[in-house]
Amino acid sequence: MRENVRLLCAADLHLGKKIRLPENFNDDFCVSSAFQELILFAIREKVDAILLAGDILESEEDFFEACHILEKTTNSLKEANIPIIAVTGNHDAALYRKLEKILDPSIFHILGKDEKWESIILQFHGREIEFQGFSFASSSLQYNPFDKYDLPRIEEGKIAIGILHCDLQDKKSIYGPASLIDFQSKSPKAWVLGHIHQSEILQDYPLIFYCGALMGMDVSECKEHGGFLLNIDSEGTITHETVCVAKLQWQQCVVHLDGVSEEDFEAILYKKILEAVDKSKITGIKLVLQGHCSFYDKLNIILPTLILKSDVFFIDRIVNLAEPDIDLERLARSNDIAAILARKLLALKQGQEDCLCSLSDEIMNMKLGHQYFKTHDLKKKSLEELKSLVLEAGYFVLNEMIKNVT
Repeated sequence: MRENVRLLCAADLHLGKKIRLPENFNDDFCVSSAFQELILFAIREKVDAILLAGDILESEEDFFEACHILEKTTNSLKEANIPIIAVTGNHDAALYRKLEKILDPSIFHILGKDEKWESIILQFHGREIEFQGFSFASSSLQYNPFDKYDLPRIEEGKIAIGILHCDLQDKKSIYGPASLIDFQSKSPKAWVLGHIHQSEILQDYPLIFYCGALMGMDVSECKEHGGFLLNIDSEGTITHETVCVAKLQWQQCVVHLDGVSEEDFEAILYKKILEAVDKSKITGIKLVLQGHCSFYDKLNIILPTLILKSDVFFIDRIVNLAEPDIDLERLARSNDIAAILARKLLALKQGQEDCLCSLSDEIMNMKLGHQYFKTHDLKKKSLEELKSLVLEAGYFVLNEMIKNVT
């Protein structure tokens, strides 16, 4: 019986990217460390090849740092007889010519240079596997890469694997817009995709999946990250499993403050944080406070005094959506300025985001609201981040209004 072929797949390594970490955490938790863990896994598990679906490097400025890492790892992989088959994405498109001059071409293969589909056939355990790929030539690709697909169909019974960096989420994307239908009638039985940082199985046959980033780049990229291990059995059936190698993960921890006293606050906070932590890794946490808070006036004084870190977690960001102990619905029935603000906060809280811009402008035009916003660059906020900030500022301003009236 023929041996199974095992292919380790990853994408969006972004070697050279700097991850914001507290001072007491070292380079064991950086992007390059996660990549080195992936290589160690490949050698330890004796995989047959590594497939990389673009954005291997973060940018041209990081070339020397990233190239040193790649050269070191390819030397290790050559000793283990494990080739890398890769394509470039929008971040590393301009670098493949430099990489080709430095890395050993017998072990590091870049497919699809100059935005032309290309294939390579490698042998594993006496079996031929064809790899098909297409690479970015610049930092954007405004057309569907399948518009240039011209590779012939392979013989019946042969196995092909496709590698591509593309965007299946936005038809107007400048990063290789494509759709699931484009993969049909092509030879590959599996497609290894890069660009989207969250891993996702898009289709079972042919198998189409985003690898996701090897590790979350910041607290906005929660959930599990890593790579995929493909297993091709003697009948050509492909199965897959996830591989998580990064020592750093990100999690969101939501703490509801309804009924929580000031005295119990810290103990409850610590307990909830530990529930979100995987003690085998370091966890960066986005802490979200919600619900009515009986000690609202003191909350912004208490939070900066807390030492919210340990040897297994640190708080990267606090989103304070705690509400003053006010009945918003009752207040909203009045006709004064506080009631108008209460109605708009209720609408935004209930998902009516059409009022977001007008509400943020109104709050900023208030003296207290302007003070709350002035430390934030609103242009860099996502829609969800802006919504959270407007709610946070709105609750603060509303509470101050009511205190001044009473």
